[in-house]
Amino acid sequence: MKYLVIATNSLLARVTYKSNEITLLVTKILQMLVSIWMWMGIYHASGHQSINGFLLSDMVKYLIITNLLSILFSTTPIFKLANRIRDGSLNTLLYRPISIYGENFASYLGSQFLYLVVILILSVFTFDFKEGLLLGSYIIVSFIMFFTLMMVLGTLGFWLINMWPLRSGVNACYLVLGGLYFPLSFFGTRIVKVLEFNPFSLIADVPARMITGQNTYSIFTYFLANIIWIIVFLGLYKLLLNKGIKKYEGVGV
Repeated sequence: MKYLVIATNSLLARVTYKSNEITLLVTKILQMLVSIWMWMGIYHASGHQSINGFLLSDMVKYLIITNLLSILFSTTPIFKLANRIRDGSLNTLLYRPISIYGENFASYLGSQFLYLVVILILSVFTFDFKEGLLLGSYIIVSFIMFFTLMMVLGTLGFWLINMWPLRSGVNACYLVLGGLYFPLSFFGTRIVKVLEFNPFSLIADVPARMITGQNTYSIFTYFLANIIWIIVFLGLYKLLLNKGIKKYEGVGV
C-alpha cells in the first residue's frame, strides 16, 4: 500500500507540471526529426533503396520506435538517489521500514506510468495479440532491468561528489549503444552479436528491430539476457549500497 501511495503521488506530480512534459516531448520530436532528415539525405546520396537491409521506410520506423522508447527509459533514478546521498536526506529512508529500491521504483514507475501504458498499448496493436503481449511483457522486464542499472549507478553517489559528468556518459551510451542514431547492425555482424546484449540495446535497439523484422535471435533469448542483467545489477546494487551505507555520515558529502 505504501508503495502504491508513492507511485500515485509521483504520477500526480508528473501530470501537474505539464510544461515540463511538453518541453520533453518537443525536444524528443526534434531529435527524432533531425535523425530522420539525416538518414533521408544519406539514402538519397547513396542512390540505394536499402542500406544494410534497411529500406528508408524501415529506418524511419526504427528511429521513431527508439526515440519513443527513450522517453520511457529515463536516467532520473541515478540523480535522485545521488542527491539524497549528497544532501543527507537518505536518512529518512534508512529510518523508515521501507526499501530504498522499492521506494525509488514506485516513484519511477509512477512518473513513467503514462508513457509505459501508451507503449504497451502500441505494442499489443503492432502485432497479433500473442506477439504483442510478448513484446509488452518484454518491455516491462526491460523497464525493471534498466531501472536496476540506474540504481547501481546512483549508489556511486556515496563516493563521487559531482555526478553531472556521469549524465553525459550515460546519455552517450544510450545514443550509440541504444541505437537512437542508427541500428547497431551497422557495426557489422560480429560486433553486433556482442553489442546487442548490452543493457542500452535491450531497451531500444532490440525492440525496434523486433518490430521492423530485423532481430537476430528470438524474443525469449532477449528475455533471458534481461533477466541475467537484472540478477547482476541487483547483486551490484546490494554490494555497493551496503558498502556505501557503512561510510555514509548522513550529513551530505
